[in-house]
Formats: sequence, C-alpha cells, structure tokens
Amino acid sequence: MAKLLPEEEHARLFSGGRMPPPIAPEPEERPGLFEKKNPQPQPNFRNDILDLTRRMRMIEEQYSNLRRRMQLFEQSTIQNDKKLHENLRLTNADIEDIKQELHDIKQNIHLLIKEIENTVRLDDYKVLQRYIEMWQPVKFVTHDEVLKIIDEKLQQFKEEKA
Repeated sequence: MAKLLPEEEHARLFSGGRMPPPIAPEPEERPGLFEKKNPQPQPNFRNDILDLTRRMRMIEEQYSNLRRRMQLFEQSTIQNDKKLHENLRLTNADIEDIKQELHDIKQNIHLLIKEIENTVRLDDYKVLQRYIEMWQPVKFVTHDEVLKIIDEKLQQFKEEKA
C-alpha cells in the first residue's frame, strides 16, 4: 500500500474507509524564452478557505459519528457484561444447589445400603424357618408355668393320698 500523507491517512480512518478523491495540483505552464510574460492569476484564497472549512466540518461530523458509535458500543458492552455476570452468578448458585442435592442423595443411598446389609437374606430366613418349625416354640413352657404345673400336680398327689 502506498504511503499516505497524514491528512489522507486521517481522512481514510475517519471516513469509514471512503476517501474523497485526491485533488491533483494543476500543472504549471512555463513560458518559453521568447514568449510574453502574462501576469499569473492571483490565487483565490476565499475558495480555498471555504473548501478547507467544508472538509473540516466533514471530518468533525465523522469524528462525532465515530464517538457516538463508540459510546453505544461501550454501553452495550457494559450491559452485556452485567447480564453475563448475573447469569454466571445464577448458574453458580444452581450448581451449588445441585451439589447439595447430590450429596443428600449419596447419603441416602449409603443409608439404604447399610439397611440392606442388616436385613436377613432369603437363605438365612429359610434356615430359621425350618428350625422354628422343628422346635415349635409355641409349645415351650415358661418357668412360672412349670412351677404352677408342679404345684398343681403336688396338690393332686396330696389329695390322692389323703
């Protein structure tokens, strides 16, 4: 890319990439050796000043447009940043809640596992059932009942003797 003059570079940056066409200097006409010298026209400073003023206004307008765009961009960036932080905070809170629920579920599972380990297995239950059927504990007698039966028998024996 060709090296630009500082004014051209400034205009290119602040015009959104659109640059007015460069104004080429008018070639000087040099009189020959034997020509009559005509007085050169006086430069029109008023037109030059008006042109420069117009260009300055365009540059100022482009600058203010860029400034407005920049402010809008900054505002939207700040809003997006706030939304992002709020969403992040809510997500972290949800993650903490899920972690706590998961911890509670793990504790309940461990408690269930301990309860299941303490329950009787089917084989053990069947063995106990066979022993109970064989012993018939319903027919067992308590110590007090035995003493009562002995007293009754002694009483009967004494009545038979008497």
